[in-house]
Amino acid sequence: MKAEWIRKSGAGRVVVFFCGFACDAGFLRESDLPDGCDAVSVYDYTSLDFDLDLSEYPEIGVAAWSFGVWAADLVSGKLSRADARAAVCGSPYPVDAGRGIPPEIFRATLASFDERAREKFYRRVCGGAQNAEGPDRLSVRGARELRAELESLGRGFSELRARKPRWTLSIAAKSDRIFPPENLARAWSRTPPIFYEGAHLDMRLIRRAIVHAARPFSKVGRAFERSAQSYEANAKVQGGVAKRLASMVLSRGFPRGERVLEIGCGTGFLTRELAPKLSPAAWFLNDLSE
Repeated sequence: MKAEWIRKSGAGRVVVFFCGFACDAGFLRESDLPDGCDAVSVYDYTSLDFDLDLSEYPEIGVAAWSFGVWAADLVSGKLSRADARAAVCGSPYPVDAGRGIPPEIFRATLASFDERAREKFYRRVCGGAQNAEGPDRLSVRGARELRAELESLGRGFSELRARKPRWTLSIAAKSDRIFPPENLARAWSRTPPIFYEGAHLDMRLIRRAIVHAARPFSKVGRAFERSAQSYEANAKVQGGVAKRLASMVLSRGFPRGERVLEIGCGTGFLTRELAPKLSPAAWFLNDLSE
């Protein structure tokens, strides 16, 4: 694995971003980063050795895209201090019939990876011509070099055991043509993915993950996320309070067509009570927990 610093300013927090297959040092750019953090990009898995000294940073966050999710798991023991880990369009089980890329598709891609296949693959990654930002993010290396990287990853998938640390956020794209969305839904049993519109490579989703990894992860937020799947079944009092509050808001004649900011929206108790009745122009939902 190669590493390239995107920003090194002496901040107290660093984001380690694991690129996917077929990325170079320029995949991640400083304009992709939020303020207040440094960042280093990890790419090129022709070698799976990882040697990155982050001892000067008191806080670490991890973000990863595509096959970079598995790579981040592989070296997670060296990043054990990371308190936020965000995965985008990737799986801890990268080649798997039900939880990743089907094995026959991975084998076929590797067997036929030449210059023509490289261009076709890039189009699939980017979801077609409408993704103007995508293609120039991918590697300029030739097909022979990229095939060597893909072979290295394939050997790693079959021979190396990657740990399965807890990810604090997983993001998936509804129009992903590399990882079947239904497989990603099965892969993330502990951190169910949030699905957004987009292709496998969508910088908007990657930036969301980086923002998540760049903030110190709140202990309160962590507690809520651990119980997110069962929260509504047990939060009877909160549900009753939301109904009462919604009734009070509506009784005061809230104007239609306004913008609404809800702070601490949680799983959406109050949002679901108000949204069908207010029909505002825009909703802004904020919460400590993704």
